[in-house]
Amino acid sequence: MKHEIGSTYFYDNFISEEEQRIIREWALRNEKYLIPNPTGPYRSRELFKKIPEKLDLNFEIKKRIIEIENLENNKFEPYRGDFVSVQRNGAKVPEHVDANPSNKELHSRRYNVFISLPEKGGLPIYDGKVINITERTLLKVESGVIPHSTTRVEGQIPRIILSYGFAVSN
Repeated sequence: MKHEIGSTYFYDNFISEEEQRIIREWALRNEKYLIPNPTGPYRSRELFKKIPEKLDLNFEIKKRIIEIENLENNKFEPYRGDFVSVQRNGAKVPEHVDANPSNKELHSRRYNVFISLPEKGGLPIYDGKVINITERTLLKVESGVIPHSTTRVEGQIPRIILSYGFAVSN
């Protein structure tokens, strides 16, 4: 179900509990292949295509996003691509706006699927407002336009997301 919140929206229960389990196990099993994020400690990420163990489900989810969001004619975001991110206790994404394509008629947009949330924190902050979401949610982020960040991850359960990138018209 789609929920509008401020200048964005999210879909709760975008993936099933079984899909969530499969992705969480895959992400943790492959965490050793993720590279540290240079903008903050306790954060790592990697493009799906660079992880040796491929998971078709990641690409099936992208197809769902393309369909539900009518993105068939949009280009894929060229800078960060599609990736998995694992954030551990103490991690926090600092406020930022993503780079945009060189074509000034386009901007970067990301769709984040929340696989795992920590005991406390790890929530997205979008346009200055904390968004209280749950696991299995899909969040639209106009990443090349709107400042975004997260609250600090607290606890032993990691924050795990899949992030899909697109270049969309302004």
